[in-house]
Amino acid sequence: MKKTIYLALATALALTAYANADIGGTLSVSASVVASCEINSTASVVFGQISAGVASAGNGSIGVRCTNATTYNIALDKGGSAGTATQREMVPTSGSSLLSYALFKDPGLTQQWGDSDFANTFTDGSSKSATGSGLDQTHTVHGQVYPAFTDDIGDYTDSVVVTIIF
Repeated sequence: MKKTIYLALATALALTAYANADIGGTLSVSASVVASCEINSTASVVFGQISAGVASAGNGSIGVRCTNATTYNIALDKGGSAGTATQREMVPTSGSSLLSYALFKDPGLTQQWGDSDFANTFTDGSSKSATGSGLDQTHTVHGQVYPAFTDDIGDYTDSVVVTIIF
C-alpha cells in the first residue's frame, strides 16, 4: 500500500510541474501613419480705417498642423465677394463701390497668394508650400488695400477660402 501512495503522489507532482511550464510566442503589433493636415486657426486680415489714395497694409495668419515631413500647399481662392481671377475685391455693407485688395505670401508684397497651381480661381497668385513638423505652424498673410476717392464711405468685407493640399 505504501508503494501506491508514493506512485500517486509522484504522478501528481509531475502533472503539476508540467501544467506550470512556460511556453513562448510572439505577438505582432503594427500601424501605418498616413499624411494628414488640418487648419487649426485663422486670424483675419484687418486694414482698419484707411484714407482714399493711400495704399494700406494689414496682416492675418493661417495656422496649420500636418504630420511630420508631410509636404503641403496652402491655397487661397479669389474671395467670395465680387473678385475676378486677377483682382480680389471687398463689397461694402452699404453702397455699391468695390474695394480692391491683394494678399501676399511675403512681407515685401511681391508674391501674390492664390490658387493658380490648383483650383485656378485666382490666377495672379500661386499657393504657398511648406513641410509639416507635427507641430502648429503659423503662416502670415500679408495684405494691401488700394482705396480710391471714388469708393463709398463705409465698411467693406470679403471671405477667402483657405485650402490645404497634401
